[in-house]
Amino acid sequence: MSAFANAATSALLVALAGAAILVVAILGPFGLVLLGLLTLVVCVRLQLVELVPSWGSRVDAGETRARPAERAALAGQLRFYRRCGLLLLAAGLAGTAFGKWRRGGQRRSG
Repeated sequence: MSAFANAATSALLVALAGAAILVVAILGPFGLVLLGLLTLVVCVRLQLVELVPSWGSRVDAGETRARPAERAALAGQLRFYRRCGLLLLAAGLAGTAFGKWRRGGQRRSG
């Protein structure tokens, strides 16, 4: 990977961690579930855009698909972020379950 790709990946990872901290502060552990799902949806969307041909503006402009080397690099990055999304989802579910267990499954009183 190039130095630019490494810097972009690091910046995106820092942004994802910052978003996780902010979401937990606002929504609690369930916010991690939402952030994990959002990350997974974005990864799947990017992967589908690359794999599935479309008749959009790219076809009209005569652009071609990415070369196999570029496609492999993108797949590796998407796999990493998909795992980050799964980790956020698992941490959110575990945090939510722990919170429920700690409260004894009781509802909060008014």
